[in-house]
Amino acid sequence: MHDLVNDLARYVASRSFFSLDGGNAHNVSSSTHHLSFVRTHYDVASRFRVLAGATNLRTLLPLNVGHVRFYEYNLLIDEILHVLLPTLRWLRVLSLSHYWKISTLPGSIGCLKHLCYLNLSHNDSLIRLPDSITALYYLQTLILAYCGSLIELPSNIGSLTCLRHLDIRWTSLKRMPLGMNIPKDLRTLTNFVVAENGGTRVRELGELRDLMRTLSNVDTYQDAEIVNLREKRYLKKLVLRWSSYNNIMQQNCLNVLDKLQPRWNLRELIITYYSGRSFSDWLGHSSFSNISVVRLESCKHCVSLPPLGQLPFLEKLTIEGFDGVTSVGTEFNGSNCIHFQSLKYLEFTGGLAFAHMQELCIRNCPKLSGGLPSHLPSLTSLSIEKCPQLTSSLPFAPLLREIKLDDCGNFSGVEPLLNGTELRDMKIKNLSALPLRFLPPTMTRLNLEDNPEIELPIHICHESLQYLNLERICDTIYHFLWKISPRLRKFGYSPLHLHSMDIRYCPEFRSFPAGGLATPCLTSLELNDCRHLNYLPENMQALLPSLRSLTIPSCPQLESFPKRGLPSELVALSLSNCDKLITSCKDWGLQSLCSLKTFDIGREKNIESFPEIGLLPTSLTSLDISRFENLTSLNSKGLHSLSSLENLSIIKCPKLHSFPKEGQILPASLTTLSIYDMGLKSLDNLGLHHLTCLKEFRINSCGGLRSMPTEGLSSSLSNLFISRCPLLEKRSQ
Repeated sequence: MHDLVNDLARYVASRSFFSLDGGNAHNVSSSTHHLSFVRTHYDVASRFRVLAGATNLRTLLPLNVGHVRFYEYNLLIDEILHVLLPTLRWLRVLSLSHYWKISTLPGSIGCLKHLCYLNLSHNDSLIRLPDSITALYYLQTLILAYCGSLIELPSNIGSLTCLRHLDIRWTSLKRMPLGMNIPKDLRTLTNFVVAENGGTRVRELGELRDLMRTLSNVDTYQDAEIVNLREKRYLKKLVLRWSSYNNIMQQNCLNVLDKLQPRWNLRELIITYYSGRSFSDWLGHSSFSNISVVRLESCKHCVSLPPLGQLPFLEKLTIEGFDGVTSVGTEFNGSNCIHFQSLKYLEFTGGLAFAHMQELCIRNCPKLSGGLPSHLPSLTSLSIEKCPQLTSSLPFAPLLREIKLDDCGNFSGVEPLLNGTELRDMKIKNLSALPLRFLPPTMTRLNLEDNPEIELPIHICHESLQYLNLERICDTIYHFLWKISPRLRKFGYSPLHLHSMDIRYCPEFRSFPAGGLATPCLTSLELNDCRHLNYLPENMQALLPSLRSLTIPSCPQLESFPKRGLPSELVALSLSNCDKLITSCKDWGLQSLCSLKTFDIGREKNIESFPEIGLLPTSLTSLDISRFENLTSLNSKGLHSLSSLENLSIIKCPKLHSFPKEGQILPASLTTLSIYDMGLKSLDNLGLHHLTCLKEFRINSCGGLRSMPTEGLSSSLSNLFISRCPLLEKRSQ
């Protein structure tokens, strides 16, 4: 407010409004209605003697409470209570807040018949209120919050029929007065204290129409039903507190909670010392769309958490003292597609809280920024996914075996965690940075995705690491491959014991280090979507003697296999979308792979006939041909030469319309034949009637196929499946 405006306001209100500061006490008169005063550090008692003439005072309000020292309180209290108050008969507003040494109020306070507002909060000495206070018939607001010594209310406090707001937070009340008739228009009741075995009086809450806040300790579900919180339309905050020594049966406790379901517009919910094993269905129901704060505390018998992830506007969640919970998983999220979509703060606290928790999963909390529990002694699995704003220290969990961090903020405390556990499985995705200078010697599986600044200390855990998956981290891949190249042997590094390695979605990955890879135990290698990769590792036959499975999809620049060939123990080979490599198929040299059993090939643009004679080894038992855009015919001699072939699948070859008239095309050893999504118009000349071992024949999505082969089917056929072939199905009807 501008100084001139302030001066004008003071001038206009000078007769009825007065601030007791400076040396203008002589201006206080019978026309003064509203008086405030700033507590000072000197001459306190004498300041109020001039108020004897303010007989029409309506408001007495102290200001700047925080500036007062404790030793000044008694001086002010004596002056007000015993001399001044009895003379202020017209007083409407009275605040004695923060006067910690008021042990009793004078009985004369009942003479203030017009009092509407009385604030006695933050008084550490007040034990009881005088019964005369119930004579204040016009009292609407009574604030007793933080009166830590207050043990009881006047027995006839229900006679205050105009009372709208009663604040008794953080008092020592043991119970509400016996026979208390709660005013029906009461809107704020911060606590309703029920003594043990005294819950019948809580039914008096059922008469309230406009209750805004309440806390209840209820031990019978009949009383809880009468309370009828669903009809409390102004109920914004609900605190349900049972006694810490509660001995109520667990099932009865659940029944009580069922009946205490509030109205849908609740904003804040606090539950403490609940002794049930599970929570009511209404807790966490998505219909409570206004709830923004939930606190669950000291519910030590609960074995699971409610589906709070369904609350769309939940911002702050605190969970403390759940000793019976051993895992936190999908049941915590609920069924919504986006879980905890507004959560900003999550806190797990308490000394032995979650002492038995073995699994913790936090998913899809885009606004979550709070911390994690600091100590989870029984935790074996930790998963945090899609929490991009979460920045925290990882908990101390000596039994941790699995950890998954996916699309989260930055984490600290990683290395102490790794150093003190027997961690075996670790997945880290989309973390901008992570201090990972070493891995625990027990690590067997490591998955890194979208982590640009992570460098693998791979030589430290070479004896235990068996499964490695690297996705979208080209720089890390290069450094890693260099570390496991044969060049490191001269520095004293022995080969890794990796069993499986996948390198995926790294379009800028161009080459392997010269000399190959020293991974003699590797059994599975996948190179997926490495679009600029030109060559496979050198000397694979010697350096990868245990390789059984090789998968290469979407490497279109890959030109050939190594000069010395592929490892001789290879069992499964899969090639897809590798145009240059497939075009040079005559130089593959697969005939020497006597152990090769499975061959999958797909996404090819140039080949018109497949397979050529001698291209594939006779040891092959399974062949999958898919997505050959220009395939017009099958090479009957090439297929028929595969004398061990048992399973054949031909999928999505749109230009393959028929089969050649060259005698028997398929090998007699075939047991399963699958034809999917083809442009076939006829099955004639396929020679199915010669296949004496055929057991299963599947035809799917062949819209142009009109009939089964004229020469018939195999007599050994036991399973025939026809799906999405409308012309063929119509003819068979």
